[in-house]
Amino acid sequence: MAESSPDEVVDGNILLSSGIMGIVQPAVDRLGSHVHAARASQYTLNMHIRELAQ
Repeated sequence: MAESSPDEVVDGNILLSSGIMGIVQPAVDRLGSHVHAARASQYTLNMHIRELAQ
């Protein structure tokens, strides 16, 4: 089996990590937007509970 040069290994690692990030990043972005929406919903719910408690 032929050995890879250090430059080829680095390029391959960068390519691999870029590919993984391309797959994972959309899920992370969606999760972030869902967390933001949940926090906004919790804030609204908290405000309604406070209004009802008065």
